[in-house]
Amino acid sequence: MFTINPVGGFSLTFDNGITVSVQFHDGSYASGRGITESGLSKASLAEVAVFTDTHGSHSRWIPLRAGEDVRGWVNANDVARIIAAASAIKNPAVADLRYLFDDDLPSADESDPDFQDRDGEVD
Repeated sequence: MFTINPVGGFSLTFDNGITVSVQFHDGSYASGRGITESGLSKASLAEVAVFTDTHGSHSRWIPLRAGEDVRGWVNANDVARIIAAASAIKNPAVADLRYLFDDDLPSADESDPDFQDRDGEVD
């Protein structure tokens, strides 16, 4: 199933019950946000979360980083890797996607003027 967030983002729910949420609105850990000439939201980096979706509620968050439910400032290539891995999960009860990343640092370009710290402040 596809779901659009009209202020900037989308989610995909797969047959295995896993949902991937990709958000890039003002309240998300994203940067390079803007509006295209045709009025669509855009961003260079987005916030991603993966969870099991049971009747519209997040019943289990699937880790993308140690100690965090979401991974911020993710580029398009890494979003595609997360989506592919999430769609292939066989057992959501024990799923863990931290192996996708070699580091435990955000994939952000901290020199980006829109980069926000975890406290939400623009540097």
